[in-house]
Amino acid sequence: MRERAVRIIAEQDPYAGLLIAMHTYSLLTEHADWSTIAPDGLALLDRFLASQLEYQREMRARIAGDATLSDIEKSEQAILEHFRLLQASDNLSLLTCVAYDSPAHLLHPLPLNGGGAAEVKVSPVAPRVFRLEPWAFATDELQFRFPARHVEGKLFPEHSALEKAFLAAPVEELTVTLLK
Repeated sequence: MRERAVRIIAEQDPYAGLLIAMHTYSLLTEHADWSTIAPDGLALLDRFLASQLEYQREMRARIAGDATLSDIEKSEQAILEHFRLLQASDNLSLLTCVAYDSPAHLLHPLPLNGGGAAEVKVSPVAPRVFRLEPWAFATDELQFRFPARHVEGKLFPEHSALEKAFLAAPVEELTVTLLK
């Protein structure tokens, strides 16, 4: 499923496809618990990861030949910074969805306007209200509203049981607030 999603995005935008492929690879190599995977699943995962690295090389070649992008936009440094920003956004979304209530950080140091980089600290203030430090936005507060469903339980006997529970759960609107 992840491979198909990456390819669908890359058809529209190779740069976005590369970032998502890098994100997928990072999640599966740096953040997944491989001890829960059966040996035959590990072999499948190894093949998938190898194919993702090859796909990343293909996307980099397409990006290098893209005349609509500047040399700076095509640089490994820019690609790495955009990948880190994607990971930070994904990490913040996960902290938000589970209403995480302990201090955390957004995985990678992010670039600062004046140069250098800093780790972004995330401090919960209230449910789905977080203080970010350093603060990178022009306003002192940002609010986001989005639809969500809460599914009870963690283990399901099969995919269809999870899908059924998801579809039966009412849609509610959640609000996330980020503070300076």
